[in-house]
Amino acid sequence: MKKLLILALLALSFAACNRDPERFADTKICPGCNLTNAYFKDKDFSGANLAKANLLGATITESVLKGANFEDAVLFNTNLMNSDLSGANLKNVLAVTANFRNANLEGADLTGADFSGAIWIQGFRCHKGSIGVCFKTALDKLTATNDCEDCNLFRSDLSGRTFENTNFHRANLTEANLRGTVFKNVNLRTAVFKNATIDNVDFTDSKLEGAIWIDGAECGDGSVGKCVTH
Repeated sequence: MKKLLILALLALSFAACNRDPERFADTKICPGCNLTNAYFKDKDFSGANLAKANLLGATITESVLKGANFEDAVLFNTNLMNSDLSGANLKNVLAVTANFRNANLEGADLTGADFSGAIWIQGFRCHKGSIGVCFKTALDKLTATNDCEDCNLFRSDLSGRTFENTNFHRANLTEANLRGTVFKNVNLRTAVFKNATIDNVDFTDSKLEGAIWIDGAECGDGSVGKCVTH
């Protein structure tokens, strides 16, 4: 208990001594700054430089950030609602669970940015693995990237579709409709097929080791092209 109190006091002391929010407000130039939990509303930060800055839990709402540089910044759980980020550099930002609702991202560079769990402009939450773009659903991500690792496809309809060299590692296909689906040379290791419909499915050269089959059994070693249970 005493140790926790000391840590809390140290954190408060650090926050009190942190002049980075004031520096940013005055100059708009603050690369590498610590803006953790900082609060700004209705500000003009056009052309600001926040490259590699830490904005964990920060709030910058209803503000102008046109052409701002956020490259490599931490925007984890950052609230940017109703802000203008048009033309901003968001390359490689960590924007997991950030809030972009009603923000303007027209012309922004989103290359390499991680928007997993972020609230997007229209108000929906980005699917896990939304890199450089916000995927609304697992199917959106699958269609765009041919990658559905860890995807939740519970009760999804994939009937009649063809997947080649696709990654479904650890995907949840419970109760999915896979009737007539073609999985060619697909990674289905540790995927879950429990109660899925697999009539006329083609698993040619697909890896199924560790997958949970429709009856709940686990596919063993040598499960290539078919599920081998022991």
